[in-house]
Amino acid sequence: MQAKNLPDILGKNGFKQDGEAFHAPAGVSCSVYLGLGDDALIVDRVTSIELSGEIATVVTQRRERYAVEATEIRAVRVTPESNGPGYR
Repeated sequence: MQAKNLPDILGKNGFKQDGEAFHAPAGVSCSVYLGLGDDALIVDRVTSIELSGEIATVVTQRRERYAVEATEIRAVRVTPESNGPGYR
C-alpha cells in the first residue's frame, strides 16, 4: 500500500485522527496485515496507528508498538467485537 493512501483508508474505516495518530473506533476489533517479503505478519487488537512520514507505528491494546515502513501495511481489518452488536 502506498503511504499516501493509508490516512484515507483508515478514515474510511472509522479511525479518528488526532494529530499524527489514527485511533480505532470503539466497539470493534482491528488487525493490521504487514507484508514482509513472501510472509505476512498479522498484528491483532490494534488501538491506533501513528504516521510519521514513511514510518507507521502500530499500537496494540497490550501497549506493544510495531514500527514499520508504511508501505509494508497491506491491509487493515475492522470487525465487530465478539460480544458487541453486529457480530455473528
